[in-house]
Amino acid sequence: MAKTKFFRVAVEGATVDGRTIDRAMIQQMADTYNPATYVARINCEHLRGYSPQPPFNAYGSIAEVKAEQIDLEIGGKTEKRLALFASFDVNDQAREINKAGQKLFSSVEIQPDFAGSKKAYLVGLALTDSPASLGTEALKFSRDEKRKNNILLTADDTIEIEFEDEGAMEAAADQVTGAFASMK
Repeated sequence: MAKTKFFRVAVEGATVDGRTIDRAMIQQMADTYNPATYVARINCEHLRGYSPQPPFNAYGSIAEVKAEQIDLEIGGKTEKRLALFASFDVNDQAREINKAGQKLFSSVEIQPDFAGSKKAYLVGLALTDSPASLGTEALKFSRDEKRKNNILLTADDTIEIEFEDEGAMEAAADQVTGAFASMK
């Protein structure tokens, strides 16, 4: 599993399918989410499979959530809204689907009265191409985000060393050996 950055997964207000996510629900999900209590799993199009085999198996879990105020443009006007952000632990299958440009958005699964607490809780999240909430952020998963800055050369980078005489070749070899030794 690989932990992602935070993505905006829901915004307070009316949804495109006629529901409403109110500000209190967003804040309650941010305040109460705890994977040790109940972990929200990631599925495809809100279909929870009975098998660990694709396509309707789990694609990971929600690691953390937080709420932040954002500016959202609706009908030519900018409005302040509270948004829910989530960080995911995704598996290789989720990354492959994302890399193929499929299921690029999220759709939250909210339990409005979680375990009799009278507070909303994030109980799941679907990967989808048609999110219900306005303002959801397109998901972009990277395989090696932590390692990308450690790469010195790629296969397309070429190094060309030309030597004019035997003494220059020995000096250049010493420089190259010294450069690689300093990288250790």
